[in-house]
Formats: sequence, structure tokens, C-alpha cells
Amino acid sequence: MGRHDARDAARITALSEPLRFLTCEHCGLPHESGLGTCPFTGRAIDASRPSIAPPPDPFIGQVLDGRYAVRELLGRGGMGSVYRALHTALDREVAVKILLGKEARSAGRLLREARAAAAIRHDHVVAVHDVAALDDGTPFLVMELLDGESLDQRLLARGALEIVEAIDITLQLLAGLEAVHQTGVVHRDVKPANVFLLAGDAVRVKLLDFSISKLSEASQLTRTGEIVGTPRYLSPEQARGLPDVDARVDVWAVGVLLHEMLTGETPFDAETVSGLVTSILVDDPRPPSATRPEVPPALDRVVTVALSKSPDDRYASATAMRLALARLRRRAETDDTLVDGEGDEVLGTIPRFVEPSTLVDSQPPERGGRLEETHERLKE
Repeated sequence: MGRHDARDAARITALSEPLRFLTCEHCGLPHESGLGTCPFTGRAIDASRPSIAPPPDPFIGQVLDGRYAVRELLGRGGMGSVYRALHTALDREVAVKILLGKEARSAGRLLREARAAAAIRHDHVVAVHDVAALDDGTPFLVMELLDGESLDQRLLARGALEIVEAIDITLQLLAGLEAVHQTGVVHRDVKPANVFLLAGDAVRVKLLDFSISKLSEASQLTRTGEIVGTPRYLSPEQARGLPDVDARVDVWAVGVLLHEMLTGETPFDAETVSGLVTSILVDDPRPPSATRPEVPPALDRVVTVALSKSPDDRYASATAMRLALARLRRRAETDDTLVDGEGDEVLGTIPRFVEPSTLVDSQPPERGGRLEETHERLKE
């Protein structure tokens, strides 16, 4: 069963309507009508269900930390809400993310996200400007404001993407992940909702949301047996609840995304989360060409390598996968069929995995004074 099997006109219209909410048939909680998938179960939300107007938002109209005037709600997910706000001193619009529920009591989670993202300066990773706190101590994150749509929304509206478009999105996503991994961070929640496509004719990708990312030196933050991530995009290591995962879980998730962009369906599916986990651990994914015959063998192989059950059989890094796809993309510029002959020159040799900490300076990047000052204030 794919995300688009039951798509109808009501689901498409939901993307352009004012923000409304649907009661999720899977978890029973309200989600945005255009969200597409339940953030807790990963299953498709039936947008034909009656929607309800959002409740009054307590933050609209407030000025946070004396500087950020909140204007409107942009979106709400499983861990927090994102608002459009104005930096009053600079007269610049920004995005403000405020944690929700029990997450609001965990300043450490948001600080980890802020520090992980603030250490990265890359065209394909969302820029973090500041981290501060509400009067009651609830932390919030200030980021660049983006104009466009999430990959989740594009897949919901269009289904499978053009092959070259899917490759280009994947190449930029992998470039962003390279920058992330080089700082010693594993994202752990790469999924369509966390891939943002900027408005415009050209493909321009931003990677979002580091709230469950893992710093390589802080792996004990996750307990053995605890599943972290969105079910449909979990690697076998995450599905087993292993705590010491590395960058190859992100490579797996990119493989799932590429498969979904090519076919409109994720490679693993089941009626329950436990069934989905079993499928991820046991079943071999169908190659994209089984659903879409025009997908060339070389692209099938890229997806298959990324979705290898053993991390040792996957691409060793986001860089290795990007290089394989880049060779394929260059061939596409002169050959619409993307056929690669024997394929060796396209895939190349899959290098041995090397921990990111051995590839870069092991010293953590310098932190901005503002983040450090806020950290001390939130600990009080």
C-alpha cells in the first residue's frame, strides 16, 4: 500500500486551504490537514475526513524574548510548532520553533538541535540564528524563514516525481548530510517532512529538524531498545533499537526517500508498526523498476545498495552515495535513458566505512556566545 493509493481531490485541495486539522485515525490526535502522514505512526492520513478549525494559539501576537513578534502558525508536528515571526530590531522575518508538551520540559533536546544545526554552514541545511526561552522557561529556536513546500507535500500532491527531479533532490539532500556528518552528527530522522523544497523553477533543497539527532560523542542519550525515528524510514539498526548508530542510518533513509520519489511508495509497508518493523528487518525491498519500468538498472542498484540490511553493505557515507548518483546524473544530461552499460563506472567501489570523527578535527566547533549564554540560563 502506497501513500497515494487512496489519494483523491479532497487530499489535493487540503494543501491549499487555510490551516485546519484532522483527527488522525491512527493515533487519535489532531494533525494539520495537509501533513500527509501521521508523525507518530508514519501511516498516510485520510484527508477526506472532516477537518476542524485550529484552536486559538496562545503565541500569536506575542513578542518572544523582547525581539521576536509572532505573526502566524506555519506548522505543527509531533514535537513542536513552527511560527512566522519578525525580528523587531532587524526588521527581518524568521521562523520560530517552540517545543510542545513533554518536549517543552526538555531544554536539552532543543539545545542539542540548536548546537547541531548552528555548527553547520551549508546551502542545503537550514540556518539556525538563535536559541532563547519564553518567560516560563520553555525553549525556542530561531531559524531562517523558508518559502516553498516540504517533500511530503509534493509527494502527496504529485505522487512519483520525474526521475531526474528525484535524482537532483537526492543529490542536494546528500550534500547537506555530508556537512552534517562531518560535524560528527547523525540526523536519524531523514523523511519527506524534514526535506524542504524552496519555491522556484530550479530544485533547491534544505534539510530540517535536528531534534532527535545524535552527536557522536553523546550516544548514551539513547537507551538500548528505544526506537528513535519515523517508522517508515527506520534503518534495521534503528528498528532493533540499537543505541550506537552511525551515519549509515541516514544513507538508508535517503534510499527509502529515493525509492518513494521514484515510485510514489515506500519500500516497506504494513498495517501495524510492529509489522512494519518486521518487514524492514526481514523483507527484501522491490526495486523501483518493478513498480516503474522506466527506472534504469543503474538507479535500481543505487537504491538497492542504500537499502542493504547490513550497514557494511551500504554506501559508506553520504559522499559515496552522492558520487554514485552524480555520475548517473551526468550521464542523464546526454542520454535520456540513463542506461549505464555494466554499471561499474556508475556505482564505483563502495569504500570501507570510516567514523566521521576520524575524518575531521575531533575538537568540537566553536559555539556562539549567544547559544552558550542561553544554555547556562536554561540550566538554572
